[in-house]
Amino acid sequence: MPVDYSRYDWVDEFKRCEQWLENALDYAHGTFDISNVFEDVMNGNAQFWPGKNSAVVTQIVNYPKKKVIHFFLAGGDIKELQDMEPGIIEWAKSQGCTVVTLSGRPGWTKSFLNNIGYRCTQVQMYKEI
Repeated sequence: MPVDYSRYDWVDEFKRCEQWLENALDYAHGTFDISNVFEDVMNGNAQFWPGKNSAVVTQIVNYPKKKVIHFFLAGGDIKELQDMEPGIIEWAKSQGCTVVTLSGRPGWTKSFLNNIGYRCTQVQMYKEI
């Protein structure tokens, strides 16, 4: 589940996890910085999921025909990220999401995600002009 704000000071948790999120932002081609991510979480436009040694940021996207949870950022311990995924998905289902999307570096296509039903349907490429 996202941070239980009554149980944690989420700002301190965010700061603790900031380096893992910064590392993931290295692949965002300068489209976001950590302050943008912080603002999105603070404003309720993104969900922050801290782990002991990793962190995830998701966004709920409402398309005309589907509600989607999008894994926007993930960084830290890969095993812990794998262990966090089912809880995040259960929460997403409780919010009415029926689809999961993610974008990330190509290495994610060779991770645990292949073993739990994710499939690569397209490759996102980037070029500065």
